[in-house]
Amino acid sequence: MPSANDLARALQAHPGAAISGEELARTLKVSTRTVRNYVRELNAGRRPIVVSSRDGYSLQIDAYQGYLHDHQREQMVTPSAPRERVPYILHTLVTADASVSVYALAEQLHVSDSTVEADLTRARIVAHDFGLALMRQGTEVSLQGDERHRRRLVRHIMTDVARRSGQFIDVGELARLTRTERLEEFKDNLVGRLAGFGLAANAGAADDLVAHIAIMADRVRTGHSISGGGSASPSELGAVGPAVQDLVELHFGISLPPGEVDYLGFLILQKTVPEEPSTISPGLADTYFHSDYTDLVESIVQEINSTFLIDLSSPRFMSFLTLHVRNLVERASGHDDAFVPGGLSVKNSHPLIHELAVFAAGHIQQATGVHISAAEIDLLSFHVGSRLQEMYDRDSRLSVVLLMPRYYDLDATVRGLVETTIAGFGSVDAVVTEPDRISALPNADMIVCGGPYALDDNVPVAHISMLPSTEDLEIVRVVAQTAWKAKNRERISAELSSLIDPALFIPNGAVTTREDAIRTLCNRFIAAHVAEADIEERVWERERISATSFPSGFAIPHPITMSGNKSAIGVLRCGSSIDWGGQPVQLVAMFSVRPAERDLFGEIFEHFVRMLLSRPNVEALLSSADNFDAFMSCLHERLLT
Repeated sequence: MPSANDLARALQAHPGAAISGEELARTLKVSTRTVRNYVRELNAGRRPIVVSSRDGYSLQIDAYQGYLHDHQREQMVTPSAPRERVPYILHTLVTADASVSVYALAEQLHVSDSTVEADLTRARIVAHDFGLALMRQGTEVSLQGDERHRRRLVRHIMTDVARRSGQFIDVGELARLTRTERLEEFKDNLVGRLAGFGLAANAGAADDLVAHIAIMADRVRTGHSISGGGSASPSELGAVGPAVQDLVELHFGISLPPGEVDYLGFLILQKTVPEEPSTISPGLADTYFHSDYTDLVESIVQEINSTFLIDLSSPRFMSFLTLHVRNLVERASGHDDAFVPGGLSVKNSHPLIHELAVFAAGHIQQATGVHISAAEIDLLSFHVGSRLQEMYDRDSRLSVVLLMPRYYDLDATVRGLVETTIAGFGSVDAVVTEPDRISALPNADMIVCGGPYALDDNVPVAHISMLPSTEDLEIVRVVAQTAWKAKNRERISAELSSLIDPALFIPNGAVTTREDAIRTLCNRFIAAHVAEADIEERVWERERISATSFPSGFAIPHPITMSGNKSAIGVLRCGSSIDWGGQPVQLVAMFSVRPAERDLFGEIFEHFVRMLLSRPNVEALLSSADNFDAFMSCLHERLLT
């Protein structure tokens, strides 16, 4: 049964956006009345968490963070629901020196013996996932297994409440749970010491490393040490290992045995990255950049270049991608899944970047045999996103002309202000001092005019003063964004007209499953000679990595490689919603791209998916899909508004 927190998480997945009550009800599979009740529940505290407007509901992120922090403390202190009692039981068992009585657990939790028995069944499943066994002898229970697996479980228990709430680890709360004083101070000292060796920990990784070390110290202090070595010895890390070892021993007042020193080295290697790969010592470079992962990343970058015409082969980028892939494979091999804070999912906000991350994940899975989770794909997206976004935005940017009377170097100053204002979607490509010179620049998408000139309205114009004020620059930004959107929407609309084929348009598909929908469209593609007979197999290759459905009710299946005989899009309207990887879907658009036209994919995919992320747009297209012409008319209207 969904809860108020599920509503908050649904809003958190769309930061800054207002979501209608109807759409939230569909997402949570509850009534709009229940949605309103959840909103009242969330807003019952000191600060309103959910804001209501004519456009729908939106989340106040700061207020929600405070609510989660307070709720987290309550959960850790007084476990009541099964989801809270199971971690409590596991933590009790993993920290106990002997077996624990079922009756004692029932008394501690203020529940019946039968309730504890049911919780133990759930606990046994969780323990198994961490390589541990819950053993039973009469009324006594204990936890058996390797010390490393025990620590992974302890860390999971201590951080799970925060992570279920969509947060990074709370170091202050961790200090309380591990009975460690000045843990924030230790974190600052650790980060500083690592920086002295040119090493850094990414967002969340520093807290994760501190959590591992605090748990290690607590286990060593209570006589539970690791005897075997880890995957990195002190010699491999040079002077880094001993320096961090000294800091740990001094702060926690313990002496680390050899096995723990090796384990500490493994943690450092897994949780840190070189700030500047080209400047670290050769020994550290060999430790961090293993040739197996370097070769794998080179092959992935080559495949991305070949498939999407994107060249990622800068040394710095490839170095960081190598580190990321190494850590990803190690996490997946140890069933230690990545964590992405709530609201940071890339699939809905940047569909193209997510698609390219899926492509890379497929190659990693094939090369290593590990399973790449949805969270790991999101982290891959964050890693490559800025570079990919930059490359795909280059051709769609706005070309701006600045018209300014010449007055010393005033034009250069104003140009800099305008460039800053339109950064990300446009650039000033020319500066002219007379209006008649604009005609020699036929490719201008917009004019910023800083003088008393009368201009034709063939191109959008933003009029500003010669010394632009904040209000002037806001006018420039608004006009530029409007012009940029219009330019790209018109181009995409024209491209889609040539790609959506009437022969591949199915207005009333008699399908009841994802399998039916994919098979139906693939058969149309084969019959129209758009694709070869193996297209269904290649579409499923992509689906198995990550489902191509979206919350607004559409799916966009396609082969993971661009090997179609022809570039085309097939459209299927299902008679009723079908389950597509956990999402209800009624509109399906299948892509096929010819290798020679693979540059189309990035442009079309991003804009098409962004338009369909709006539930009203999907509903309008479904309503107009009785015939091809009405559907295309609605599609163009939605793209251009």
